[in-house]
Amino acid sequence: MNTATLTLYVQNFFPSDYPDVDVLVAASRHGLRIRECPSVMGAGLRSSKLHGGARTFYYVYKMLLSMWAAASDGKRL
Repeated sequence: MNTATLTLYVQNFFPSDYPDVDVLVAASRHGLRIRECPSVMGAGLRSSKLHGGARTFYYVYKMLLSMWAAASDGKRL
């Protein structure tokens, strides 16, 4: 992480829940390079609370809303 990235992410703009898309949109808007890096993860000891019930639909709603808001201002994602 370089100084420009750190400077962006220490600001208080993160939503309180599921910031995935918002973080990527902010990086793109500020001209930061986005790259995916593989990681190896082991199975957890407890079940996931994110992927089940109504939270699944809320997560999808939040992601679509973030992408729509980013696209509606005319800036490239």
